[in-house]
Amino acid sequence: FTNTLSFQNIYKICHNFNVLDKNLDISSALKKPYKKYKENLFDAAHRILEHRHGMIHRLDYDISYNSKLIKKDIERVEEIILRSYKYICQVYNLNVRIDYI
Repeated sequence: FTNTLSFQNIYKICHNFNVLDKNLDISSALKKPYKKYKENLFDAAHRILEHRHGMIHRLDYDISYNSKLIKKDIERVEEIILRSYKYICQVYNLNVRIDYI
């Protein structure tokens, strides 16, 4: 079933989790503040996925996107995965096992 769903942008990702289970609102976990940054993780995911989409499908590359920014985005993606996992564990009352990630 999940092979038929699109996971190409954060809006579709959150919507499809909600389709799978009405109790899953992944966006709520990602819209909470992240560290001292103005950009929350939901918006960061949208930006990162759009950047990837532009690079892959339109050969649109931002030359100011340097290794420092890439490292920050990698950190954000890791936090997006961790928060999503913790949120799902919380919804289903499961033990969080960080060693699985």
